[in-house]
Amino acid sequence: MQLDRIRFQSYKDKVISAQQAALYFKDKMTVGTSGFTKAGDSKAVLPAFAERAKSETIAITLITGASLGQTTDTDLANNNALYKRMPFQSDASLRKKNK
Repeated sequence: MQLDRIRFQSYKDKVISAQQAALYFKDKMTVGTSGFTKAGDSKAVLPAFAERAKSETIAITLITGASLGQTTDTDLANNNALYKRMPFQSDASLRKKNK
C-alpha cells in the first residue's frame, strides 16, 4: 500500500496489513466482497485468509458480487476455508469441495 497517497493522517493510522485484516474473520462468519474475475478480486485479504486457514480450523461463507480470480477460489477451497460460496462456483476445486 502506498501510504503517501493518503493525505489525511487519521486515515493513515487505520491502515493494516492483509494478514492483520484476515484476523478479523471469525469461524462461520458471512463475508461479502466485490468480484469480476481477477480485476475485481481481493488480491490481498482473501489470500491472507486462505493462508491462515492452512494452519487453523476456520471457514466462512463467502458472497461475492461476481466471480473471483481462479487462484483465490482454489486457495480457499483447498485450505477448507469455505463453508459456502455464493453465487458463483466457476472454479473446479471449489465445485469438487461442494459436492
